[in-house]
Amino acid sequence: MKMFMRLVTILTLAYSATHAQDEDIHRPKGRTGTAGNQQQTTNDYTPSRNPFVIGAELGLNYNMYSQGMARNIAIPTSPEDVLASGSGISGLGGFIIDWMVNDNLAFHARLVYDHKAWSNSISAIAAYDLGAGITEQAGTNSQYSAGVGYINFAPTLRYKFNPNVFASLGISFQRIVTDFTRSDKVSVADQSSGLFLTRDYFNTSGQFIEISRELINSNTNILPGSTINNAVIEQNRVGLEAGIGYEYPVNSIISVVPHIRYQFMFSPLHNSYSADDVSQANAGVVSTVNYSNPMVHSIQFSVGLWYSVR
Repeated sequence: MKMFMRLVTILTLAYSATHAQDEDIHRPKGRTGTAGNQQQTTNDYTPSRNPFVIGAELGLNYNMYSQGMARNIAIPTSPEDVLASGSGISGLGGFIIDWMVNDNLAFHARLVYDHKAWSNSISAIAAYDLGAGITEQAGTNSQYSAGVGYINFAPTLRYKFNPNVFASLGISFQRIVTDFTRSDKVSVADQSSGLFLTRDYFNTSGQFIEISRELINSNTNILPGSTINNAVIEQNRVGLEAGIGYEYPVNSIISVVPHIRYQFMFSPLHNSYSADDVSQANAGVVSTVNYSNPMVHSIQFSVGLWYSVR
């Protein structure tokens, strides 16, 4: 936020200096000229194009998910570790308005549907029960995919370095508009080994090579086991956006505008929660994991079609 306020101050001072210089050169001290008996006045500012622009944009997110996992007992290479991170590509699309203050500075706002999606998969180790108190450490695959949709309102400042290249900085307000969904799958790595998972997600005992489930509007650990509390998905998120773009004029009123942005969110995806890691339960070890500070940041690339209102 300090960086944002500094940029606002710098751009405001730059605008003030440019405005003052225009007065000195083009209309010193508000002086007017005469032509016969008719008085003429020079405008303070004449933009290179009409200052008000509307448009639409479509683009892609590259999403980066991470969360903290603190254990009371260390368990190396657990299937639960898949939930520590994730990444994925998803779409966005919506509308923009843009108002030029002068030839360099503009107020810009976007209202878009912004979908976030990410996934991860790992190969890990779990203790399998062979009976008679005997266990075997063997490979276990775990994977998940998650997604959620937001309406994103992003008021920003745009600074034009020249008639084409610009930088942007602003705030992202996100409101959830879809269910949060997550798909989980855990399987025995070597399905010909004769080893089995002994419990499914419905707490049914048996011999399973693979188990899977779908979660809606909650987040929890990936292995069947004791969940101390489920996460509750946050309805609103706030963050910063910064980017750079290029305004390519097709004609006097239409421009094609590619724009790349980094979206850094301050608000977590959901609250913290705790669960037991039972990957070594057959070996007599159960670790409680505290999952905290789940964040989704994005690199966005969009292409806009802007229309200068006459």
